[in-house]
Amino acid sequence: MAYIDSLNEYLEFYDKNGYLQGNLLVLDKGKPIIQKSYGQASIECGIENSLKTKFMIGSLTKAFTSMLVFILQEEKKLNINDSIQQYIRDFSDSSQTTIYHCLTCTTGIPDFTSCPDFWDKDMRLTKTLDEMIDWIDKQERLFEVGTQHAYSSSDYLVLTKIIEIVTELSYEKALQRYILEPLGMADSGCLNEQEIVRGLADSYSYWGSEIKTVKTNLSFPLGAYGMYSTLSDLQIWNQAVQENQLIGEDSALKMFEPFQETYACGWDIGLLMGQKYRQHMGIIDGFFSSIKQFPEKEFTVIFLSNQAVLPVTAITKQLAEIRFGKKYTAPIETPAVLSSELREELVGKYVAENNSGSFEIILENGTLYLQIAKRYDVLYKFGLSLLESASGSRFLRADKIDETLRITKNALIYKDVDGVLSQFRKV
Repeated sequence: MAYIDSLNEYLEFYDKNGYLQGNLLVLDKGKPIIQKSYGQASIECGIENSLKTKFMIGSLTKAFTSMLVFILQEEKKLNINDSIQQYIRDFSDSSQTTIYHCLTCTTGIPDFTSCPDFWDKDMRLTKTLDEMIDWIDKQERLFEVGTQHAYSSSDYLVLTKIIEIVTELSYEKALQRYILEPLGMADSGCLNEQEIVRGLADSYSYWGSEIKTVKTNLSFPLGAYGMYSTLSDLQIWNQAVQENQLIGEDSALKMFEPFQETYACGWDIGLLMGQKYRQHMGIIDGFFSSIKQFPEKEFTVIFLSNQAVLPVTAITKQLAEIRFGKKYTAPIETPAVLSSELREELVGKYVAENNSGSFEIILENGTLYLQIAKRYDVLYKFGLSLLESASGSRFLRADKIDETLRITKNALIYKDVDGVLSQFRKV
């Protein structure tokens, strides 16, 4: 396994620069090749992340909900081609939306998390699942059912309700009975708004340094994004999914079959460097998680982080690329002196040449900071350090994320976490 040296070099560089926080697992042929913890589970209490630390896993929950549905289909408690109305009797659906449409996010029902008031107000309010289903029922469809894909947590709340109806259990108890207990996943569950989970990490965002994140009310996410887990439990889950331990082969084939674009049933399907993979990411309350499975190669990367800004999906992708032959050599960099003249010259607002984005460099207490919007247009602030490469070029490296700004005569060349270069000019 010659690639392991490159993986370690990549991780050492990232760790040295503070670009890792959370727990990472790399599996090859079912065996842990890398299993490491980075950073702190609680900055306030000085508690380090450990392999026993629990993390909220956000929308990785959808794969569990999908699995539950297929288990219940095999037990003949439902059929994925049944209409929603067959189970939720007062659901006013003239288009005969099916369970399968919900699994593949092809209902046309808007995602409640994309509604204007959600992040400013509704995310903090206690709601019952029935209240959420009533809200979902009243929404105008974005498109005719089954004709397009639009990722929607609303669809997975509908599935949550159907699971509760056919099992006569709460979603959490159904999850325990049909998946967690049979697999021995003792450190996983579905969080509610009042429960205290021992060993659960706290979560953070970033504004020049770590800051606390605003918390979502967990009374209703449930089968959409309400679970927590550990690396060890997700290793068990990974093996169960790979080996069809919970459902038969025919069900598994259907579960991983994309419908309308690349989304299947709780999994996104794709190709990386010629290798087929299935993946999902999860983002909730400062937790960011990613799983990438390459079933034909029996290779999996799982990263659970409690820092919102970490580009977890980019990191799992880059680790997979190294596994499949991409060479990685850590850059050789040395600190450079940032003169007061250059510091003042760099301060200002910058716009991309194609007007595709902007950022601002500000000066606070003698330190340069990059202010830039990231996922969901959330604004972050990163400290900048002047470095010099082995070739002699000067550039600014950001704290916390692997992004750089190369200084040229008339512009800054911005390199993002995916390695994409963009030219920005001062305005």
